[in-house]
Amino acid sequence: PGNHDYSYSNGYIKNRYSTLFSQYTSFDNVNQLVVDRYEEGRMENIIVRNEIHGQRYDIISLEFGPRPEVLQWVFNHVQSNPDIKYILMTHEYLNSKGQRVTQGSNSASQFVNQAHTTPEQLWQYLVRYNNNIVCVLCGHNGFSRHSYDQNDYGRDVAQILFNLQYQPNGGDGWVQIWEFPKYGDNVNVDTYNTITRQYHSESHHSFRFKYKY
Repeated sequence: PGNHDYSYSNGYIKNRYSTLFSQYTSFDNVNQLVVDRYEEGRMENIIVRNEIHGQRYDIISLEFGPRPEVLQWVFNHVQSNPDIKYILMTHEYLNSKGQRVTQGSNSASQFVNQAHTTPEQLWQYLVRYNNNIVCVLCGHNGFSRHSYDQNDYGRDVAQILFNLQYQPNGGDGWVQIWEFPKYGDNVNVDTYNTITRQYHSESHHSFRFKYKY
């Protein structure tokens, strides 16, 4: 869920629960895979069971500008499951230059009188401390960027932005393809156009990062 999923009044979000995200995503086949959620009956903050080549790589999906108590809930879950690896998804994280968003440019300040955390706080208080968080995915800004930062274990964590809202024609056919070779340790990520059937020509749209460690 992102900033466009909330109701606004005079340019501000006055109620986190104004979103209908939960009503539109509460499908039975999704609910069956949810292993933990922050609030019963809601889908803004969930952890979904996922496997890659038979190994657990669960997906964490967080609300826009996660509340501090949501970060604590995720931290506790990840710490309690050290044998499971996690792919973290959140709406706003990197800016269009591939840098983590800080307080000064954090769009979640659109919340009025409601606590929220910044992407930088998400890194400092959750991602860097937990080596079983493999990577971070986001949208909201720009088109396609990625960056790496070392966590407290010395591992480079991939942080990846992919966002189509500023592309012509609702996206112009672009998708981001992740390939997990069965006998390899790296994810191969490419930006591919489903209309022209060609990969993006700029080098930063194709990269790889280690997901087995």
